[in-house]
Amino acid sequence: MDAWQHILWQTPDVYARVYGLVRALKLPDYHLEKRDGQYELTFQGSWPEVMLWEIPALAVLMELRGRAVLRDMRRFEIQILYARAMAKLWEKN
Repeated sequence: MDAWQHILWQTPDVYARVYGLVRALKLPDYHLEKRDGQYELTFQGSWPEVMLWEIPALAVLMELRGRAVLRDMRRFEIQILYARAMAKLWEKN
């Protein structure tokens, strides 16, 4: 946090307004269905409300995809997959 942000957050009025806005946020309803082997996730609401779903929705879809991929793999194949992922991580250090 830089100096300006620190000063900004020390101002009770600003903190109270931001805290109030965050508490008032509410995700709109969603609809998830599987159609022809594909997941369809839809939301209805205003653009600012619907955009709040972007990160949680992508996280859910990526988890479903990952589980589907791993479901068809044998244990040895999964161990190789993780070993390769760890090797890539070690290369970055």
